[in-house]
Amino acid sequence: ETHGSETDLECLTYVLDCVAGSSDVTFQHGWSRDAAPSHGGKRLADFVAHPRSRGAGLLEAHVVAQRLYTTAAFRSINTPLRNLATHPVTKEVVLPPKIVEPHPMPCTVAFLYDALKRMRAVAELEEGESHCTSHKAEAEAGSEAQAGQSVALTVEAEADSEGEGVLPEKRGIDTPPGGSGAASTVPADDAAAEVAAAASCGGAGKGLESAGRVKAFCHQMRQLVPHTPVADWLGRAFAKSLSDKEPKARRVLWRGIKGVKAPEEFLRKGGTELAPMSSTCDLRVAARYARGVPDALLFMLLVDNFMQEGADLTFLSAFPQEREFLYPPLTFLAPTGRTHHLRHDGTHFTIVEVVPHYPS
Repeated sequence: ETHGSETDLECLTYVLDCVAGSSDVTFQHGWSRDAAPSHGGKRLADFVAHPRSRGAGLLEAHVVAQRLYTTAAFRSINTPLRNLATHPVTKEVVLPPKIVEPHPMPCTVAFLYDALKRMRAVAELEEGESHCTSHKAEAEAGSEAQAGQSVALTVEAEADSEGEGVLPEKRGIDTPPGGSGAASTVPADDAAAEVAAAASCGGAGKGLESAGRVKAFCHQMRQLVPHTPVADWLGRAFAKSLSDKEPKARRVLWRGIKGVKAPEEFLRKGGTELAPMSSTCDLRVAARYARGVPDALLFMLLVDNFMQEGADLTFLSAFPQEREFLYPPLTFLAPTGRTHHLRHDGTHFTIVEVVPHYPS
């Protein structure tokens, strides 16, 4: 309350005291919070009592920290962690890296970090389950509840006045909530949406190859919506340089960032995200956040086991339709060496395959 903005305070009050879905305040893409029927009417105590919260041993403070992060308050959590001290002359980051000032919300960050570790600890017990598939009906219900909104890849890009030229704001998906500019959507065929969700969210333990899953996605999208630019867009992105020798991935997660290019040094050595790192199991969601600027980056996270998978926040997220998988600060992304490029509607897309690694 002391260090947050007015938006942070409104979000905290909503998380602590309000019935889920009771606020008419809208954010990214005109969405309101907790529009999924499964969330409507719940209070904080209900999210704390959720079986997945209990299974991970989450305290009320853990749930508050995670719920708060899924709201517009994420920016006040992430920004201080990325504000590193630089040399006064060269302006290069001082090594070893250190943040300029102590974080204004240290307790929130601590509980968020601990909650993510606890959720990963119980993920081993759920290894045979498909988190994304199990939450599919809930997430899609939330999406449908947003009047006139579609998470199809054919959506027109929103204007982004804040995030260009800087590395991820959030959501891996990473466009600031509540940005200016109206979104115009072209709803996808229902069947195509089903295929897209199934292809990108893939079940656990199936041993599907990342290349095969994306190829199947592109093929079925062409069959179902042959005249949309999305089908050709994805097809061109992954038609080249993919072979039957691609490494197997238990799940593929996506992180879309607009207004940035992948630095050559990152492509060679990889890089560490200093703040909590969001991703999504739905390619449509990531691509929606990445489009509409000259340069956009899509990370294709190849997840082989629960030790590499972010915490699935769908069951408590204020925006369950985003199907968010959250990684803790200091997650390292190791490039596989496979990068794909394409241009579409004036945007240069770089798709980089990476393997995520939790901090030790």
